[in-house]
Amino acid sequence: MYNSPKLLATAVLAATLAACGAQDSSESASTDAAGADTQVTEGSRSLAFSVNVDQALTAGVSATNATITLTRGELQRSQTIPLDGDNLNVSFNNLPIGDYQIAVQVFDGSDVVAAGTGAATIAADTQSEVSLVLNPVTGNLQLNLCMPDSGVEYVHGNHSSTLILNEPPELIDSDNVEFYQLRNSLVGKTALSVDYSFGDGIDMFAGVESGEAFNKVVDHGASVTVTADGQVIAAASGCNNEMLYEISADSFRVMYKISGGYDQGIDISLGGVPLGQILADGLGVIIEYRDTNNDAIPANATQVSELNFANFDSQKVYVGIPRLTGTSGSVSLLIDSVDDLITQRGFAAESAEVSLPAQ
Repeated sequence: MYNSPKLLATAVLAATLAACGAQDSSESASTDAAGADTQVTEGSRSLAFSVNVDQALTAGVSATNATITLTRGELQRSQTIPLDGDNLNVSFNNLPIGDYQIAVQVFDGSDVVAAGTGAATIAADTQSEVSLVLNPVTGNLQLNLCMPDSGVEYVHGNHSSTLILNEPPELIDSDNVEFYQLRNSLVGKTALSVDYSFGDGIDMFAGVESGEAFNKVVDHGASVTVTADGQVIAAASGCNNEMLYEISADSFRVMYKISGGYDQGIDISLGGVPLGQILADGLGVIIEYRDTNNDAIPANATQVSELNFANFDSQKVYVGIPRLTGTSGSVSLLIDSVDDLITQRGFAAESAEVSLPAQ
């Protein structure tokens, strides 16, 4: 269930760069700027970068390949990778720990359409951050790259089951365009699949006020991809994913944000009578673990790492559920928690509950 962090993506205005870091103590030869062999031994790390220029392409920027160069003193590593659609992936293995300069050039054929430089300190067990500004022909883009603490482990999972499309809930006003666009993308589809990861070092109650069930935690390596009948309908990944976590006596929930926020709240009515608004910062996906035998969630557990994922009994997924930040009017009489929102069926779709195999 636990693997070392392998994926870290950073969302940006018109280009995305991602990196992952893992300890690598094996020996291999590298080539420095002068072409000499440099032996890399214990204390090195491997880095994998992913460049996503989907938003740039949408904005009219054309790109065919990119060159990424890492430099540390006389040591220099460089790779030029063609774009496969709107993505490219490149790996640098056995990088010695230390300070690096990073240069990125994005090309359209032989023309440079974006370029930028930055710096990073690669350490064995501390989080490093890079700030990198790309300057394309269409203007300036700010890109921020960060790497997770190498000591953080990640929970990786996949949930596949029957998709159950929720009837348009009376609760959520039809003017909520984002909600209904997501729901409409699921019409006619029958199979739901969710791939996800989140860090195990999360303090599930950090910053939670008395009486609140959810907290907000920035997870540098969390990701989620939701597909319906093989078509991606929602995804989230990035350097600064704001995650919500909830724990109770018999369940653990983790919520990802999959779409943008709302300028105003979501109008709620019952029987045609307006009650007020749900205040939310966007739509989310909830991965729900169930513990019916009371052997997966230790008493007084506060860290995700304290949960025994091998002992959870079943799993369920909710798609297109508003990420609550509060309520207005009389809505709190009907909804003041995620449980209430689920009970009132205020989500676009759900999955069939799936029993988890004993481990």
